[in-house]
Amino acid sequence: MKTVSIIVRALWDEEAGVWVASSHDIDGLAVEAETVELLEKRL
Repeated sequence: MKTVSIIVRALWDEEAGVWVASSHDIDGLAVEAETVELLEKRL
């Protein structure tokens, strides 16, 4: 089985007051949440 690495970046958006996750490896991925823990669950 081939291993695939995916990079997801999480950044704090000060203006919106949320964490935002995105990835160049997954087209269309755009997730946001008020806490890092909630962001992890949504991913």
